[in-house]
Amino acid sequence: MAQLPFYLLLLFTVLYQLPVRADSSATLFTLIRTNYKPEKVLHYDLVFDAKKCVINDGQPFDVYYVDAQTGERLTEFSSNSAQYFSPRLNEAHVTKTSAELNFKALDEVRKLTGIDAKIVGVITRTPSGCEVTAELHDGNSVSQLEEIVLKMKIKFGLPVGVQWVKVKVLNNGQAFERCLTDQCD
Repeated sequence: MAQLPFYLLLLFTVLYQLPVRADSSATLFTLIRTNYKPEKVLHYDLVFDAKKCVINDGQPFDVYYVDAQTGERLTEFSSNSAQYFSPRLNEAHVTKTSAELNFKALDEVRKLTGIDAKIVGVITRTPSGCEVTAELHDGNSVSQLEEIVLKMKIKFGLPVGVQWVKVKVLNNGQAFERCLTDQCD
């Protein structure tokens, strides 16, 4: 029987001893559309290596629907929703501990409000493990983002813009809602 050359045997040994990445995810914030598929709540998760508390730089975000009634994760994410609400990874500034999130609906919010806000997913190591938060950077202030509520402009049954936006944030430990447009009804 022919023997494998030493370098192939070494390569084989090294490949099978590579550590397997133990990715986990945790919800950064939720997004609710009051008049477009309100029964489906969008969850934006940060994907990270749970052992090292570092963000997965290849796929930092996981976006999916959860049924508002049952709390079950839904498997389908339509192409229309994906186009409007999925993260643009080519624009994501990702480090080991933070990842900036951009998506088309957020562009609409910026255009509507005139606020150059950004959302940054942050991971920190704590004594009990990894803690994940979403920071809403709005000018000079930073708040912890919990939820975005949008009323969409609808044309032919599809979202074509944002009519108003409200955020639920924590600021200095206090929870509050803030309307970012003239009126949130």
